[in-house]
Amino acid sequence: MNEIIKLINPDDFDALLMQINKDVSLAGIDSDNFKNIATAEVLVDRMRGFIDALITNYQESFNNFMYRVDVPEKDVAKLNHGKMDNLIDEITYHIIKREMQKVFFKKQFS
Repeated sequence: MNEIIKLINPDDFDALLMQINKDVSLAGIDSDNFKNIATAEVLVDRMRGFIDALITNYQESFNNFMYRVDVPEKDVAKLNHGKMDNLIDEITYHIIKREMQKVFFKKQFS
């Protein structure tokens, strides 16, 4: 989890939450999981739970969300599909990494 938290720039935390909420909404998922979050630790914990629920119960929504976030296919192909907890951690890492990239690029080019 610490590796995931290190990805999050505290100065861009609010923008990251906005980007995640936008992508959740655009993926057609009705969720309040990423509202009223104060720390990176809580964000990672909620993302892990969110991903677990999507994979377990809503595979199509999971696919839509991954497409919307635009995690590179090469990163998805490298995922370890062994133990579920490890898979969820890896997916969470790649999602937050990609969302932070979007925030960075938006900040640089807007």
